[in-house]
Amino acid sequence: MSLLSQLKRLIFVDCLIRKKATGTPEKFAEKNRLSRSHLMNIIKDMKDLGYPIKYSRNFQTYYYDDDEKIPEISFSKIQLLSRAELSNIGQEANNLCFSDKNIFEKC
Repeated sequence: MSLLSQLKRLIFVDCLIRKKATGTPEKFAEKNRLSRSHLMNIIKDMKDLGYPIKYSRNFQTYYYDDDEKIPEISFSKIQLLSRAELSNIGQEANNLCFSDKNIFEKC
């Protein structure tokens, strides 16, 4: 799955949690075209990143426990750079590898 697809999925997951419209874990996974275990991994990763995600058995939905502590998911911080622009970054650009579609950090 591409990085863009993963980001779009995270934004969709975040949106449903904000609306308290996820449904049960099984329904939530179905809405995202994922297995339940894959969805649980995404939720765990989000919790590790600081998202205060909880589940209500009464309302059968995931929700944010503290609205003020929710990190923002945004594409605005992602920027595509040309090789010329990268060369202006300096020495750090020497630690990158290029393919036709992607830029990777050298191992």
